[in-house]
Amino acid sequence: MLLILVLFFQFNAISQCSVSAGNDTTVCQGQPIIRIATYVTQTAATIQWYLDGNPSSTLSSTTTLNITPSASGIFYYIIKVNSGSGATLCTVTDTIKVTVNPRPRINAGSNQSACQKTNESITATYSPSNGNINWYLLGSNTSLQAGAAFTLPTLVVGTFDYIVKIDSLGVCSANDTVKVIVNPKPKANFTFTSNCGRKFSFTSTSTTATGTITDYCWNFGTGQTGCQSDISDPYFNFPKNSSGQTYNVRLIVTNSFGCKDTISQAFTIGEFPIAELANASPTQQTTIINGEQYFYICSSGSQQLQFLNNSQYYLSSTTYQIKWGDASSIQNYNQTTFPAAISTGVIIGNN
Repeated sequence: MLLILVLFFQFNAISQCSVSAGNDTTVCQGQPIIRIATYVTQTAATIQWYLDGNPSSTLSSTTTLNITPSASGIFYYIIKVNSGSGATLCTVTDTIKVTVNPRPRINAGSNQSACQKTNESITATYSPSNGNINWYLLGSNTSLQAGAAFTLPTLVVGTFDYIVKIDSLGVCSANDTVKVIVNPKPKANFTFTSNCGRKFSFTSTSTTATGTITDYCWNFGTGQTGCQSDISDPYFNFPKNSSGQTYNVRLIVTNSFGCKDTISQAFTIGEFPIAELANASPTQQTTIINGEQYFYICSSGSQQLQFLNNSQYYLSSTTYQIKWGDASSIQNYNQTTFPAAISTGVIIGNN
């Protein structure tokens, strides 16, 4: 009977020795693991946490395991509890499986400048490729857009901070912040005047809310590409025989922030008046007006009909480009076909 009682107490002591490491878990690479085990023994116990396969390396000698895995993968951590000695020696273990997922990475890039009311975007770089990405305004939990590419909201001028966040495998996340400055877009506009001829005066009335207009690019619709003038208020002589033609004039302005705006206006050049010389009493002499040499043909009071001494105004043997106006300011460009009866001797050669 005594032997039976001793064996009973020995068995009962051993049966009261147990340990639990808790449930398996999944964490992110670089994320701390804190696990507190529980155990039951009849006598004082010694505790050892170690990585499976490496029992000689003790990670903790208490019930608490606190580690930060630096690599991703699947790891098994074992807790071992020893108590008693001899016939009452109790050794128990328990194992937890820890899945360590790779830590995601994301980079929103450098701070950006954008122009108001333009379609500009930034694209984040990230890993792993199966991450879910969303963009937020700093301080807001409402997603503005999903995906790595982010179309910038540019309706409002100002400085904005955006956060891009990646979630990977449901448990790992990372984020980055980028600052975006939205600069004002200029407003392109212009007016023009003409003295009933080919020479037009253009005036830029473009504006910008802040900064200054720094660049002008005029194209006068005559078939040339690019900029035909880069000043704010240019003059332009449209081609000969342009009477009644329609031209599309375009102005592109750029402000000090590098933002651009474009405006185009179409207009038709009016019909040129025809100078009647049939009843004139032509005389011939040379005069200098504004540094240019003209042949003086005839006059009526203060008005003079003059022919520029330049071969580019010669159209044919009987057709010339002429000016009509007073001696101090020749205002209008006109075309005429000189009657053969008075053309000889009035205009010298083909000048």
